[in-house]
Amino acid sequence: NLNNTIFNQVNFTDATLSFCKMTNTSCLVADFTNAKLISSDLEGSIATGACFDHCDMSKANLSKTVFNDAIFTNATCIETVFHDASLHYANFSHAILISTSFMGADLLGANLHRALEDKTIWQNAKTKLVKKTDPLLAAAEDWRPPKPIEKMT
Repeated sequence: NLNNTIFNQVNFTDATLSFCKMTNTSCLVADFTNAKLISSDLEGSIATGACFDHCDMSKANLSKTVFNDAIFTNATCIETVFHDASLHYANFSHAILISTSFMGADLLGANLHRALEDKTIWQNAKTKLVKKTDPLLAAAEDWRPPKPIEKMT
């Protein structure tokens, strides 16, 4: 039980925090890269500027959180709950958002470039200025150099 704890700027890289109770914590600019937060409860926490790159947050409760400017690139968010969360300018590029619920969340300016959405719940979510997949950036990401031409001998 890590409720009501301050973890500002803590490095949780590769940490296993599954089924952890971290409600009402402060994780400002914390690094959760490659961490496991499966079925964890972070309700009411503040993690502005935190990094969740390649983090598995499946079935986690992130309701009523403030995760403005947070990085969720390549994060796995299967059945993750972001009810009434503040996610201003959060980056969900390449994130897996299967059966993820953003009910009542505020995603002002969030980046959803190439996020995998399937059965994602957007009921009453605020999506002003949300960026979807940029086709030019996607083409650049997919570009591969041509194979060299083999010389005939």
